[in-house]
Amino acid sequence: MSIDVDLDLAAVFSGAVRESAIDVPYGDGRLLTLPWALHNGECVAILVEPVAEGLYRLSDRGLAADALATANVDLGSPSLQGRWQAVQRSLALRPSVVPPPNAYELSGDATTDELGTALTTLAEAVLRADGLQILGKPDRQLTFAERVVKDVYAAELPATPRAPLPNRFGGQRRVTCRIDPPRKPALFVQALASGDPNASYDHARALFADAQIDRQQLVSVIQPHWGQPWHREALAAVSHVVDGDQWHAELRRLAA
Repeated sequence: MSIDVDLDLAAVFSGAVRESAIDVPYGDGRLLTLPWALHNGECVAILVEPVAEGLYRLSDRGLAADALATANVDLGSPSLQGRWQAVQRSLALRPSVVPPPNAYELSGDATTDELGTALTTLAEAVLRADGLQILGKPDRQLTFAERVVKDVYAAELPATPRAPLPNRFGGQRRVTCRIDPPRKPALFVQALASGDPNASYDHARALFADAQIDRQQLVSVIQPHWGQPWHREALAAVSHVVDGDQWHAELRRLAA
């Protein structure tokens, strides 16, 4: 059985994502490569294969797990097994008719009508899984942005590093991470390090001023000794500003 040649997988996305996506034949199915990069620079790619009339199997082919392995992340360790299983549960796809070849493949089935939502869900799960690389054994000191994301995982909150933030003009920009706290709206977080406050301020201000998201869902986490008072005041006009030394307390509140 082969996939419908007229099926446009990239069409489920919009704007720049749709224009940059690459959809090519792959065996009996199609391989959709999206312009969303993992920490190692590899782009998210999803294989879509037909398993029955109107039913498709979607898989990352172990992409996320392989990327984590290169970051010295041991998914078999007790501390990480639960986090990996949480990513798998977030898929919310139909169980695969064809069992996955290994336990570290993100996959599931979807009908033709469910395909659009399933592609988006799986792509986001791959990015969420890739965020676990911060929990590996680093061979360098973590950046402030990486520490911000690592703190989210430590608080056991679902996080998507480098998450897309839609803007009012149809495009997307990436923030440090997205947090999906229980029973609360998603939060889009941008970390601002103290190295070059003007550059990080300009970037965050541009991200949030054009965002198609309520201001209450936009969060700026600033490193201690970052910027001048006017930087903070201006950021507060477009986002909720959190001092870096208060970030743990903020996360505990979100997790409650």
